[in-house]
Amino acid sequence: SDTNSAASPWYTWPIAKHSVGFWSLIEPDAGTERWIVLFANPIVWWGALFGVAAIVAAAIVRRAELARHRIALLFLAAGYALNFFPFAFIRRPMFLYHYFFALIFSVMLAATGVGVLAGWTDAGSESRWAFPSRRSSVLYSAVIGLATVAFLYFAPMSYGRPLRPASVLHRRWLLERHWGRPA
Repeated sequence: SDTNSAASPWYTWPIAKHSVGFWSLIEPDAGTERWIVLFANPIVWWGALFGVAAIVAAAIVRRAELARHRIALLFLAAGYALNFFPFAFIRRPMFLYHYFFALIFSVMLAATGVGVLAGWTDAGSESRWAFPSRRSSVLYSAVIGLATVAFLYFAPMSYGRPLRPASVLHRRWLLERHWGRPA
């Protein structure tokens, strides 16, 4: 057969719709389950998607801040496109991990573009970590903090750490239902 239950179409990767289950172990005596599942950190993946959408919207209305960084933004956008869109022409089963290189470019594009729009790149500051406003600083810290919390929350499902069945189900709300018990 030329299919796999964990395979996914290329256009679903930016939203990380299809996770990939690699391994599971049910330990009835201990009352725990162990899983190794490839899935996305929602803050990073969806944040990159929203960040890129914000940059596209800003480019459509021709925000002046973007013009000064046009070359860098175009380079990152081209890197994303070259690492993502060729998968539209492949007809074999493909998986979420095929998106990793494009994901790196989307995160860099989102971070750079949102940083430009938020004023984080102004050359006039004495410090590399100076933010133009308290709101900007809070936004930056919140994104980093939320990404870290999401990583720590989902890490047991990525690294095969023992969890109670209720904890597995609690984490599974976000994970796509295509991953079942690996053979």
